[in-house]
Amino acid sequence: MKKLFVLLIMLFCMIFLCACNEEPSENGLDTEESKSSFESSSLSSVQELPSPSQKEENSSVPETGSAFKDDPSVSYLGKAEGAEIYKKAAKTDEMRLDIVYGKDGIFNSTKEVPATEYWIINSGGNLLIEHPFYDLYFWEGNDIFGIELYKSSGIEGCYKGNHYVYSFIDGEFDLVDLTEAGEYAPNESYTGRRDPNYVRTRYSYTKSDIHYGLSDKDGNVIFDPVFTYYVEIPFYNRFIVTTNNVDRMDGWESFSALVDADKNVLCTYTDIRFFEFDDGSYIGIALYVGGENGGHTLYDENGDVLKLGYRFIDKDGNELSPCFDSDYFLDGFQEYIEKYLDEVITATSENGSAVEFTGRDYIIR
Repeated sequence: MKKLFVLLIMLFCMIFLCACNEEPSENGLDTEESKSSFESSSLSSVQELPSPSQKEENSSVPETGSAFKDDPSVSYLGKAEGAEIYKKAAKTDEMRLDIVYGKDGIFNSTKEVPATEYWIINSGGNLLIEHPFYDLYFWEGNDIFGIELYKSSGIEGCYKGNHYVYSFIDGEFDLVDLTEAGEYAPNESYTGRRDPNYVRTRYSYTKSDIHYGLSDKDGNVIFDPVFTYYVEIPFYNRFIVTTNNVDRMDGWESFSALVDADKNVLCTYTDIRFFEFDDGSYIGIALYVGGENGGHTLYDENGDVLKLGYRFIDKDGNELSPCFDSDYFLDGFQEYIEKYLDEVITATSENGSAVEFTGRDYIIR
């Protein structure tokens, strides 16, 4: 009986040891026999997962893209949902328009440059967007800003005046915003005057900016689309344009100029506003905040630096009141017109004496 018990114990131990040999060991190392058995049982259509050592090796490779390392026309952009994204440059025999930013009061202009087109491809060389770009910016998705558009990877860019924004969703680039070149009507949120004698135009020369111009109703160009903000139309044959723009998001890197249809500059300030009343009368207000705060130093017709503050002006750019500072404008121009037009303002005249007036005194009928 004792011998039988010993034999059963030995048999149990042998079965246990055999079972252990058929499973991977605790330290992750398989026997040659078990590796062979696993490889022979794998289907050829299933890609084998990398071993831990392979994963570690791959993670140490810089994410700079290597699929086209021998092709100088291809540049690595980044990753979208783990897929490598590239741009391929293709030189053409065509010319394209580019923006030239004005300096010291000179209007922005355009020039023609050789057109190089950039196509978006993946690591296999497959086309991901059906048209090229002249200029583009790629970002890898993140949730840092809490903005829905940037949660996925995407591309912003321009081509032939059109401005595109794409998001990479479910393995492909989806067009989420398109601003086409040419004539357009401002959206409903734009409160500027809509004069039927004029047509607004726009064009995108760079990856991040859309520029604006103006034509008459017959299609004749008054201003090429070179301004970073809308061309405002306070009166017939009077326009407010924004010059010396460096960056659309930096409003202080620009100033406003009142001009006529012949591009004569009537006056220039940091900001110019006109408000028309129901009876056809109007009031004009101009503000200068200074070169240090406003990005550019402005001068009057005598060559002297403009005085800081507000002044009332007419539609020809003439100053009607002394320059003044007032807390009534802290809430904005529109708030001043609606609430404080009759409040007394104190300023200093040219001869140094104190003068008092109200905005209503400078309404032009």
